[in-house]
Amino acid sequence: MSRPTIHPFNHLQCYNTAVFGSIIASALFMPSVLGAGIVIEPVPASQEQLGAQDFEELSHASVDIEGKGTNFRINYSSSSPIDLYILFLNKDGALNPRDILYAKLAEGNLEVSVPVSSSRGWSAGTRKYKLHFLAPKNSSPLISSVELTGKLSLPEGVMQFFAQEPYTPSSYHRLEGYRLYGVSFTAILLVISLTILFSRLLIKNPAGIFSALLIVILAYNARFSLDALRYSIVHAHEYFVNRTYASAGSAYEIAGTLKKLKIEKISLCSDGNTYFKTLLNYAAYPAKVSDDSDFVLVRNAFDWTYENGILNCSGISSAAEKSAEFPDGSIIFRLSS
Repeated sequence: MSRPTIHPFNHLQCYNTAVFGSIIASALFMPSVLGAGIVIEPVPASQEQLGAQDFEELSHASVDIEGKGTNFRINYSSSSPIDLYILFLNKDGALNPRDILYAKLAEGNLEVSVPVSSSRGWSAGTRKYKLHFLAPKNSSPLISSVELTGKLSLPEGVMQFFAQEPYTPSSYHRLEGYRLYGVSFTAILLVISLTILFSRLLIKNPAGIFSALLIVILAYNARFSLDALRYSIVHAHEYFVNRTYASAGSAYEIAGTLKKLKIEKISLCSDGNTYFKTLLNYAAYPAKVSDDSDFVLVRNAFDWTYENGILNCSGISSAAEKSAEFPDGSIIFRLSS
């Protein structure tokens, strides 16, 4: 039996105190049996995962971490599995939803390592992260420490190049390219090409170097084309089967509902970027997204609750009732006066 090291949470945000309220205090007195060497590989979080979370039946805690490292080492105890979402934050706190990672932490008293360096959102140097822990209300999980560890190895840097492009384009096929050791592979090719160009006078026979570079570029473009084909296939399935469209989700169906219900203004509670808000403004015109409205659209929001007829989301706390729900998990609420 051993006692886990307590890692201070400088920006810990806890919700539903019956479950997460005594995370740190309880960890001081409860010994854990650590499972050494347990590695949990995260996967890109899909729109379906984010939309399927029933936050009314979950308790959640969030922690902000800033530092260098390739793995998250987490000590915890839980009687049920915990859903973990890892967000890569920019310096201004913004995030790219396409880079969100998901991992499921098994029940038990464990120490696990969650590697992130092979994912496309990771980059070398100091980074900001936000981790969201979701668990059933009756499981009483205890997160005793979370810290960044590890240094980048050669295989990890190479594996980042093979990280699958996430399927979350906007109104077109959006492929953001690939990264190697946290650097844009396109930028690396550009530097290599310029180096060869300016040094060709010093090379007696540059044909071999140019040929090798050409092969690399062709292989890169071939992979890009295969990703574009994969996107087209998934697009067709999402639209004809699930009636949603990537990052747009149910935006057009929501716009139609606003017009049908004659809703002229609606507030948006979301942790995503501004793309959906912009698209909804266009699709729902003349209705518009506004902070001053009796209607609220909750979409891809982490920290929100709807209990006993009370909606709490992004500064909104009011009695409300559901007006409509959509395939991408979005919900329209009407606030009570």
